[in-house]
Amino acid sequence: MQARMPEAVDLARENEETRKLYGLDDPDTEDTGRKCLLARRLVERGVRVVQVYSGSSQCGGAWDAHSRLKDGHRKCAKWIDRPVAGLLQDLKRTGLLSQTLVVGLSEFGRMPISQGGTGRDHNPGAQTVWLAGAVIKPGTLVGATDPLGYRAIESPYHMRNLPGGVVLFDGHVYGYSDSIGWVCQNWETGDEVWSSKALEKGTLTIAGDKMICLTEDTGVLALAEASPKGWKEISRFTLAPQSERRALKAKVWTPPVIANGRLYLRDQ
Repeated sequence: MQARMPEAVDLARENEETRKLYGLDDPDTEDTGRKCLLARRLVERGVRVVQVYSGSSQCGGAWDAHSRLKDGHRKCAKWIDRPVAGLLQDLKRTGLLSQTLVVGLSEFGRMPISQGGTGRDHNPGAQTVWLAGAVIKPGTLVGATDPLGYRAIESPYHMRNLPGGVVLFDGHVYGYSDSIGWVCQNWETGDEVWSSKALEKGTLTIAGDKMICLTEDTGVLALAEASPKGWKEISRFTLAPQSERRALKAKVWTPPVIANGRLYLRDQ
């Protein structure tokens, strides 16, 4: 990585058209544009997960709009609008968008009622998430809130479904839904290959040429391999008594690492 990173982050290799596409010619969009362009360069070099952060260091914390929401959100939106649009356009024209899942989300939504006259407090009951690329069908809307925008009531999806796993691997996308369990889809057509509730919710990771899922239920770890044909259990492990280890949090683990025939993992 040390040998390849200098070249990967060298934006001077990009032509002027691409730099303008991401907004590097505008002080308001240069910071986010640089991050989005770096994200594309990392993705095309095989990096599987890239996060682009927009927060307090950029627009004075105005996303967290407990006051002056109108001015703050306009300022922050201007910082990300052109760069994110440029990223999606660039991924599409380079052929990477069909192989890349782009997710835009925040920590939570904002309340539909005023806070202090000009702001909005945190709302854990409803928020907007957008997805593009991979098997996502453009223009698809899922779910709705109550008339006030206070709580999701139609086809609600919990935030824990995201860390539950959405991974693109070997021409397929794997993910988890509380309603139907694990799902495997063809990432080009979006057609479902299989779905199953036979395996508990867990954490997906890629180990060499294999897709691995690690689950935990009642003190037993299960390690399984996923493929377009379905699940194949590899092994199970009994954990130490709860009193002898840190408490698990919502059965979500950091991704396991498999190297030299050994399994390395830790809970959160």
